[in-house]
Amino acid sequence: MNSGPILHSFDLPDGISRRQPTSTPAMRIARIADMERDAILGAIKQLNGDKLMASRLLGIGKTTLYRKLKHYQVSQ
Repeated sequence: MNSGPILHSFDLPDGISRRQPTSTPAMRIARIADMERDAILGAIKQLNGDKLMASRLLGIGKTTLYRKLKHYQVSQ
């Protein structure tokens, strides 16, 4: 199978030797800040506004949650 000390594309199995596209044009890259904001707001909504429980489930302190809400300009 191997042609010598150098590995060539024809040495690889068929499924691996074919090049796959590295990205798709329709792929959207989300900002981490947007994902964090969505996670916080989603948790609060699912918990009917219980911010203490949301902070616990998100793994952050209550003070941190309030600071992030202020940062994202979300009314409390």
